[in-house]
Amino acid sequence: MLHEVTYEKVEEIARLFEQARRHPGGIAADPLRRGPFGDRATMGAERPLEPQPAADWEDAFQRYLHDLPPEALAEVIALYRCGHGDAATLGQAVEQVRREAPSPADRRRYLQSRADLSSSLKRALRQV
Repeated sequence: MLHEVTYEKVEEIARLFEQARRHPGGIAADPLRRGPFGDRATMGAERPLEPQPAADWEDAFQRYLHDLPPEALAEVIALYRCGHGDAATLGQAVEQVRREAPSPADRRRYLQSRADLSSSLKRALRQV
């Protein structure tokens, strides 16, 4: 069970990752995402699924990960490991990530370096 990150945020991470891989320099700022060219250039009080405005998809993906709290990053890594087949249960995977005690920056780098991040996250969400 996820406690620190929502299914919707994990799905958004997968979507942003796919866009960043397909079109890293592609324009990510559009009115539908409330980017710099939209009607609001900053996030409101309630954090939407969209990341903070970013010029390109790679930056949008990185910013989205940067905005997640450390415990949420730990759950995303645990989900990745479950979906990738490296962990039997989500609970075990979360505890393993917490024991490793990597910094939030290390956790972000780990997620950014996974070539199969999107597919593994989606697979894990279907299992949870």
